[in-house]
Amino acid sequence: MNASESGNTRSPLVYIAHPLGAAADRPENIRRAAKWVAWAATQGVIPVATWIALAQVWDESRREEGLALDLRLIERCDEVWLCGPRVSPGMHAEASHAERLGISVRMLVDPSFTDGPPERPTSLEELSFLSGEGPVARQLRAMAAHHGFSVGAFLRLSAFQVIALEQTNPTPKVREIQASSERFDAATET
Repeated sequence: MNASESGNTRSPLVYIAHPLGAAADRPENIRRAAKWVAWAATQGVIPVATWIALAQVWDESRREEGLALDLRLIERCDEVWLCGPRVSPGMHAEASHAERLGISVRMLVDPSFTDGPPERPTSLEELSFLSGEGPVARQLRAMAAHHGFSVGAFLRLSAFQVIALEQTNPTPKVREIQASSERFDAATET
C-alpha cells in the first residue's frame, strides 16, 4: 500500500541540482550541495541527489555517465530545484531535460548563495522570492523578455545564440556596458 492509498499525501520527490566542478573546489561544492539537500528535507519534500555520492567515488572521466544517470533519475522526480550561486552547464542540461518532460523546475540561484542556503530558517517560498529577485534572475528575465523568449526557452539557448542575439539587438544593460567601454577606450586613446 502506498502513501496515497493509506490516505496520506505523498511528499514530492525533488532532484537537487548544484554546481559540481572538476577543480579543487569540487569537495567544497559537494559539501555545499549536501547543505541544500539537508535544507530541502526540511521543506516537506524528499530530496534526491545521488550525484553527491557518485562524485566522491567517480573521477571526472565518468562525468557523462553520471549525468546520464541523473537525467534518468529526474524522469522519476516531481520537481527539479537548481540551487547555489550559479547555474552550471550540467544544471542547465538537467533543467532542460526536466522542462522537456513537463517537470517543474525551481531556480534557487543567486550569487549570494555561496555556502548553501541561508543559515537562518528560511522557507521555500522566501528563498524562491530571494533568488527570483536577485540580480542574475532579474537580468535573465529582462534579456528573455527583450528577445521575445520565455525564461525557460531563453535558458535553453546556447551561449553562442545569446551572444548573437545581443550583438544584433542588445538589451539596455548590454548597451550601457558597451557605451561605458567605448568611453573608456576613447579616454585612454589620448
